[in-house]
Amino acid sequence: MAKQVQHSFGGLDVLVNNAALRMNQLGKKDSYTIPFTELTIEDWDNAINVNLRGPFLCIRELLPLIRKKGGGSIINISAGGGKRGMAGRVPYCASKFGLEGLTQSLALEFQSLNIAVNSLSPGKHSILTDQEKREQLKVNRELVFMRPEMMVPPAVFLALQNGSGVTGQHLDALQWIAQNGLGRIEDWKVKV
Repeated sequence: MAKQVQHSFGGLDVLVNNAALRMNQLGKKDSYTIPFTELTIEDWDNAINVNLRGPFLCIRELLPLIRKKGGGSIINISAGGGKRGMAGRVPYCASKFGLEGLTQSLALEFQSLNIAVNSLSPGKHSILTDQEKREQLKVNRELVFMRPEMMVPPAVFLALQNGSGVTGQHLDALQWIAQNGLGRIEDWKVKV
């Protein structure tokens, strides 16, 4: 991967770790929850491998390119499940809590390398990411999902950071948008 990035772009300034397995991609794949007593080791391993090991491996592989540039920014996309536990979502929450720990630890370790490491989550409401959520909205118009592009302004802010700027922090996208005058929840909400 590093060779391809180097060849295509000549280096790396910003790494965004955005891959994740959600609960409806585990188990029977028909629910966003799996009771702990029904959780398989395979589902646990899959969630940890994608949601925590994946970012670790990307950072490990691509760190030399960021260092070669003299610094940069690493953004780990997290979720509410990385800030509070949720029943039926054990592997997802554990992996996102781990991602928050990875973020904070690497921020301390990489600050002297002029590399910022932060995490970003949507905040109070989930992002509309798949057809299942669209179907849920058709059934229950009270549900609130946010447009994916609401993640862009805070992500750009984090991408512009380095080791001497904001690092080791978790940004809640909705809060950041409101604090920076970029709209209210209603402005970023999916309209049905």
